[in-house]
Amino acid sequence: EIRVKAYDGEDYSVEDVVRITISKPSDANNIPPQFNATNWPNQLTIFCVAGSNSENQCGGGASLDLKQYFIDPDSSFDQLSIDFLDDLTDPSDDSHQYFITIDSDGIARYDPSTVQSNEDISSWTIENVRFVVRDVFDESALSRDVTFFVQAIEFDVTRDDPSESVTATDSATFSGTGLPGARIEARSVASEILIKAVIVDETGNWEMNLSLQDMNDASNNLKFLMDGQTFGGSSEPTSFKVEVGEVDGGSNLFLILGIVIGALILLGGVAYFFVEFEEIDEEGFDQTQQVEEEVDPYAWGRKEVVEIPQQHAVVETQPAAPQASAQHPGWLWDEQSNQWVPDPNYQPPNQ
Repeated sequence: EIRVKAYDGEDYSVEDVVRITISKPSDANNIPPQFNATNWPNQLTIFCVAGSNSENQCGGGASLDLKQYFIDPDSSFDQLSIDFLDDLTDPSDDSHQYFITIDSDGIARYDPSTVQSNEDISSWTIENVRFVVRDVFDESALSRDVTFFVQAIEFDVTRDDPSESVTATDSATFSGTGLPGARIEARSVASEILIKAVIVDETGNWEMNLSLQDMNDASNNLKFLMDGQTFGGSSEPTSFKVEVGEVDGGSNLFLILGIVIGALILLGGVAYFFVEFEEIDEEGFDQTQQVEEEVDPYAWGRKEVVEIPQQHAVVETQPAAPQASAQHPGWLWDEQSNQWVPDPNYQPPNQ
């Protein structure tokens, strides 16, 4: 086996390994298993909470799916056997099989909280683990080294603004460290009511902001828990007093003004809508009448009916002509002057 690293004066490159194996399978046509180093991790980091008695102290540990890196070209993965490489020159690898498990699906898993008996987390790291797979003809393939690095982490809580009260514009900020992926809960010391919860990020850090709404507009003593572990201990947990202050008067004034202005705008919008709707209805009604008049086939009849009364009215308003009378031949009664006038067309009868 040949191991090669490059050095540029500052650091070493990733190690490359070439293993030379003398193969004498019983089947001359057999193709041995192969190892693909693409994306192979050189180190897997496991965070474990110091001083914790929880079964989830290390978050389930770390796992490695060996099926992604080993293949057998002429058989299935299920026909391969997987084991740890035992280097006779290195006694440190003799205990790997006691701490790391490999299941039937080819998943290698290490959870220190379930297999380690001592409480010194710094001693839980397992270095230079290598796997070997063999086919039915006892031909094999080896993996590269991988280190299961265990890092101790404290469950810690800090109040970033201890002297400030929670108001409508200012929140209480807490931060700390914890197990990546764990749930951090803030609860009331007196009632155990859940106030808020956040998740620890992958780097082991978390942050929580408690607003006036989160505090339900009331001051409270809070304690913090992570996956059942209480900060400061379950018997005497560390508590944090979070005071809720009075809402700023200026904020109230701006809030009231905002509500009033919003109401006026809303009313104006509603009124404008109804005015526009009414105008649209009137215009539509007028247009409908115009259309009816244009297509009405009896419009000519109504026009003549209208003209006849106008002519009759003109006749009625003309002054009456003088009327002849049989009792007064040669004279006409003039209604306009209200007297008798000579008849210019009268001719006396012949005697």
